[in-house]
Amino acid sequence: MRDGALLNSQKTTLREWVAFLQNLYICFKIPPYSRNIARALTKEAKYYLFDWLPISEQGPLLENIVAAHLQKICTSWTDLAYGIFNLCYIRTKEKKEVDFCVVRDGKPWMSVECKSQSTTLSKAMKKFTAKFSSAIAFQLTLQTP
Repeated sequence: MRDGALLNSQKTTLREWVAFLQNLYICFKIPPYSRNIARALTKEAKYYLFDWLPISEQGPLLENIVAAHLQKICTSWTDLAYGIFNLCYIRTKEKKEVDFCVVRDGKPWMSVECKSQSTTLSKAMKKFTAKFSSAIAFQLTLQTP
């Protein structure tokens, strides 16, 4: 088997396992936000656990808890016919990232950034709120100012 064929086989197997874990409600994925669907498909999704108890580090734990609750509320709001809500994340070409963006009816509606150590507003969040001034913005931190 050639190296390229083996690599494609490994990618297929990995995708199948991740889909299996999603079907068992072990994990869920959050896609990147993009107005351009083709561009969004080429970017990688972020994965989070439904059961965050095995996570020991504070930063990833905070981000996972927030992801699970935002995912749950987006599903609930959509089911209650308040609009079509999706949970995404934002990453710019400059590799600046906002952890979560709640998209309501196709438009960014709320953004959430999680920080375990910093109490200053992130540069990515500043850029995002300047671009989408109508979106609500939150930054959660474990530190007290």
